[in-house]
This record gives sequence, structure tokens and C-alpha cells, in this order.
Amino acid sequence: SWFSRGAPYKLFGLIPADRHLFTAPSPDPVYLLGSDATGRDVYTRLLYGAGISLSIGLIGVALTSFLGLTIGGLAGYLGGWADTLAMRLTEFLMAVPGLYLLLALRAALSSRFPSDATFLLIVVILSALGWAGTARVVRGLVLSLRERPFILASNILGQQPWTILFRHLLPNTFSYLIVAATLSVPGYILGEAALSFLGLGIQEPASSWGLMLGQAQDRCRHYPDCDCVQSSRRCPARCGRPTIPAAWTMNLLEVKNLTVSFHSGPKPVVAVDNLSFSIQPGETVAVVGESGSGKTTAALALTRLTPPPPTCTLQGKVLWQDGTDLLTCSNSLLRQARGGKVAYIFQEPSTSLNPVFSVGFQIAEALRLHQPNLPDVPGEVARLLGLVGI
Repeated sequence: SWFSRGAPYKLFGLIPADRHLFTAPSPDPVYLLGSDATGRDVYTRLLYGAGISLSIGLIGVALTSFLGLTIGGLAGYLGGWADTLAMRLTEFLMAVPGLYLLLALRAALSSRFPSDATFLLIVVILSALGWAGTARVVRGLVLSLRERPFILASNILGQQPWTILFRHLLPNTFSYLIVAATLSVPGYILGEAALSFLGLGIQEPASSWGLMLGQAQDRCRHYPDCDCVQSSRRCPARCGRPTIPAAWTMNLLEVKNLTVSFHSGPKPVVAVDNLSFSIQPGETVAVVGESGSGKTTAALALTRLTPPPPTCTLQGKVLWQDGTDLLTCSNSLLRQARGGKVAYIFQEPSTSLNPVFSVGFQIAEALRLHQPNLPDVPGEVARLLGLVGI
């Protein structure tokens, strides 16, 4: 039930209350976002992880602002060797790619810290890498401010250099510092997420956004790598096309003794050795194996999409149902087969699409290439997208 009474709690940690957004029967747990592999509530872990990830961003930005303000202010006001030393250090930190330096520093330290120590370690590492840009800008602001009349007046009054720096110069840089700190918070959150995603940040049983992202990625890897070659049969219930007769015995595609060799060294490397299989209309054949076992290479070799000779050589036969050998046919026949008879669905479909053009434009391009007499290309594109629920 909604807005009903339940277990007492303190709203914002201060106000006693017992009214909840909704309640459920006592023995039945409610998981708004489901549960993880160990049965824990994902929504609750998401909230606790937000506290850790956001606090790392806020605390890290505070330390970075303090370091950048202090070092940049001293470099700009004192000048000389202090300025030279500080600027060379900032240039070094800004020249090295931040992600690689972050991973190197974290990997160089012990990976067996408890969660609270890991939290502090991540904050220190992110702060140590992020102050350089702030210090460089603050130094430039101080260089321009120290020639202002009010600074000269402070010197004439005989005020101490530290008083001039911290009371008159640095407060005039706060307007920049507040904006820079606000824009830097997402970068620190992403830094923690990257470390936890790679297993170098917050560890179980604690929770953070990066750790949860890494666990979600692991759960997506339930199936081994698999490249499938499937005939172009469509479901009659969705598109109204007739099914393949049961008496059909001719192979749609037949692969005989396919061998793919790469010649990039003193000895050829055989990626696919004597692969043979056949596919009938309406049948699906899956080639399953470890990463690097030659699955993708075999699939690409069916339509000669592997590198051309002498880098790569193909042996064997790939016979279409009309007897055409795709390994030895002309380029014109091969282009008709690509996309018209044989199609590929790669493991990462998002990288197979050109980001410059829309999905519909690229589908229409394939239709115009292989069906030049199609009267209503936009309508066919809409129909095809509708078949997959888009």
C-alpha cells in the first residue's frame, strides 16, 4: 500500500517518522530494481554507492582546490625558483595522460586495503593528479592581481607577505575556483568509477557506482563468444512469408575444407584449418570457441572479407545453393552476394553503424543497392524497423 505506516526512521537523520512511500507484507521483500547475484537489493546498493561516489567527488575537489589555490598562489606571488619549480611540476602532471597515471599509481599500491582505506587512497590519488590545472590558472590570476593598486597599497602599509597573499590575493580568485570545482566533480566521480570498474577501487562488501557497473558487466558475459551464420528465413507470423518446405534437401550454403592462413612472419599462421559445414534453409549453425580460435576469421572468409593475398590466403570451397564458389567467383558476383545473400551481425552492432548517418539512411542504402527497383524505400525501412520493435 502507498504512503502507509511502517518501521520508524528519521527523516534526513533528524525528524522521527514512520510514513513510507509504500509498504509490502512483512515476509515479502520488494526489490525496485531487482537483486544482484547474491540476492542483495540493487536499489539499496545504488543509494549507498551514490554516497561513496559523490563523497569522493566532493572531498577530492575540495583537496584539489586547496592544493591548487595554495601552490598556484605561492608560485605567482613569490616568483623566482618557487614559480619555476611549481610550473615544471604542473607541466609534467598535465603532460602525462591522467587515466594511465591514475591506474599506475593505484596499481603500485597495495590492493588489499580495507574499503575505508581504499576510499581515502582514491581521494588522495585523484587530488594529487587534479591540482595542476587549478594551480596554473590561479598562478596566472595572482600574477595579474599583484600589480593592482590595492596590493601596492598593502605593501606600502607594511603588511606581511603571507597576509597579502591569503587576505587580498587569493580571495579574488574564488570566483574562478568555485566554477572550476563545480565542473571538476563529475571527473572525480568517473575516476572512482573507472578504478572500481577495473577492480582497483572500492571492493566488496562496500558499494560504489563503479563497482556496481563492473558487476553488471560481468553478469552480461553469460555466454561464450559465438559467431552465427544463419539463413535468411523470416518468421511467417510476423512478415507473412511462407515457410521453407519440409522436403527441401538442397544446402543453402556448403563449406568444404576451408583453410585460412596469415603470412605475416617467417612461417604462415593457420587461423582456420579444414573447416567444413553445411546450412539448409531455415537452419542455424553456431561456431563456438574461445576468443582467438578463428570464429570471426572463418565467418569473414565466407565472403572474402579477410585481408587480400599475400597477407592472407584462402583454400577450400564456399558453395552457394546455385553452385557458385564464393572463394573463386568474380568481384561483381561477390558484391551481389554480400548483403544480398549473406549478411553479418557483428558482436558490437553500435560500432558497425556510421555515426554520421541515421540508422534508417544506412538501411535504405542497402535496399537501394540490392533492390534498385523497390518502389517505396522509406516505407520498407519503416516496416523493417517495425519488425524489430523500433
